[in-house]
Amino acid sequence: MRPDRKIIRKRARVIQGCAGMLCIAMLAFVLTWAVRNAVTGFDGSSAVKTAEPSSGAESKAADTESEVPADSGQDTQKVSGAADDSTQPETTQPTVTSAVPEQTAPAVTTTKTNYTGWMTESTDENTAQPVTQFPEPADIADDFSDAVFIGNSLTVGLSMNCGKPLATFYASTGLNVNTVWDSSTIMLDSGGYGTVFDALAQKQFGRVYVMFGINEVGWPYWDVFQTNYIKVVEKIKELQPGAKIYIESILPVSSQAVETDPVFTTDKIDGLNDYVKRVASETGTAYLDVNSVLRQEDGSLPEEASTDGIHLIKNYCMIWLKYLADNR
Repeated sequence: MRPDRKIIRKRARVIQGCAGMLCIAMLAFVLTWAVRNAVTGFDGSSAVKTAEPSSGAESKAADTESEVPADSGQDTQKVSGAADDSTQPETTQPTVTSAVPEQTAPAVTTTKTNYTGWMTESTDENTAQPVTQFPEPADIADDFSDAVFIGNSLTVGLSMNCGKPLATFYASTGLNVNTVWDSSTIMLDSGGYGTVFDALAQKQFGRVYVMFGINEVGWPYWDVFQTNYIKVVEKIKELQPGAKIYIESILPVSSQAVETDPVFTTDKIDGLNDYVKRVASETGTAYLDVNSVLRQEDGSLPEEASTDGIHLIKNYCMIWLKYLADNR
């Protein structure tokens, strides 16, 4: 006997209703489970990390940094400090702001003068740091427009650093009292090249500064150096009869030069300078002891005065030039 259609429909509605309620119950369970894990984390710990207080021996010092936002109108500052033990709550370090004081030029007080007055050593009152003041071209009123400088690479360096464009330089790298006679390395007014003596024959000068010796320190016979130097000076006097001639001492060298070539010792330079003095004496010319204003107490050149121990940087060339200007 077949069931009535009405009974079949009623049973279907009951089954559908039960299935719907089961679906709703399952959906509610899934939602509840998802919300719980979102808050507590899937491993049972808090998903939102908070600072846990440290305790006992496990407490460690930690640096904390706080910064003022860039658009807050305040300077960004960083503050560091050690964390307290677990009984104290976490606190935020306050940002400290202060008005920037008006900037003033540092006060400088002169404490001593070195190198016989050509270089001044001062002390900054605010920092207590030494301040070295070197002569500038503007500090030297002498323009040397009537002067000619004769010599080797040391004199070449002076020409490049003295800031006196009116001065004349007849100097060449490697020149000595022997090669000066035939070394055609000096540019002449004609545009060609000739010797120092060819250049001196072009015009008359009021002053002639001569420096030789650094390339001759290693010579075995210094009396030969003296004899040949005298011949050079006599030739200059012949070509420049109206000029005052100055014979400059050999400059000191630093320990760097000695390390490069042991021939460059203070004793040897001082010894050869005695022969330079004799040249000035025997030729009736003026001797200028430039060495004395560039040497330290031990007779050497300060290390910072040169990049190779021999040739001077600009600041020390200016000490040299000021000595010449003040000893006319």
